[in-house]
Amino acid sequence: MGEDGQPAFYRQIAEYDESFLEENERRLGDIDLPVRILWGEQDTWIPTKTAERLRSLIPGARLSLIGGAGHLVQYDAPVALMDEVRTWLSTV
Repeated sequence: MGEDGQPAFYRQIAEYDESFLEENERRLGDIDLPVRILWGEQDTWIPTKTAERLRSLIPGARLSLIGGAGHLVQYDAPVALMDEVRTWLSTV
C-alpha cells in the first residue's frame, strides 16, 4: 500500500512465472500436516474453484469460504477471518 508498495505489487505480478505455481502444485500432495484454507467467498481475482482445487490436492485439507470477503480477506472480513483461525487452532 502507498507510493512504494503499489508499484512493487504490480511489478511482482508482471514478473510472475507460472512455472513456479506448477512446481508448487505438484508438491502439495506431500504435505503431511494439518491445513486449513480460508478464502474470500466473493474473490473475483482468484475464484473459489481454485480454492477447491487446492483443497483436493492437499491431503486432509479443509476449506472455509469467508462470506462478505473478496481477495483481501484480512481487510474485508478481519473478524470472520480471525474467528476461523481461532476455531481451527483450538482443534489442532
